Amino acid sequence: MVEFLVENGADVNRGDNEGWTPLHATASCGFLSIAKYLIEKGAHVAAVNNDGQLALDIAESQKMEGLLREEIEDRDLEVILPLKLRLLEYGHPISAPR
Repeated sequence: MVEFLVENGADVNRGDNEGWTPLHATASCGFLSIAKYLIEKGAHVAAVNNDGQLALDIAESQKMEGLLREEIEDRDLEVILPLKLRLLEYGHPISAPR
């Protein structure tokens, strides 16, 4: 169904009234293959919902967390810098060990 919608013009980054994108919903349900597909089709891993949460923040499985962390780490400064600024804003050190 997701593939059908995307192939017929659905925006993979369009948020709902709470700012949840398809990637947020997928991460919260643990649908790893759909998350990979959405990312391949341009889903923004740094998109935040109205509560300021990334898809990573609401991921329901370690595999999903791993996928999203890897994607975030693979992105250039366009993604990494805003994430670091967000961490600093919430009082988290940006060089903290995992």
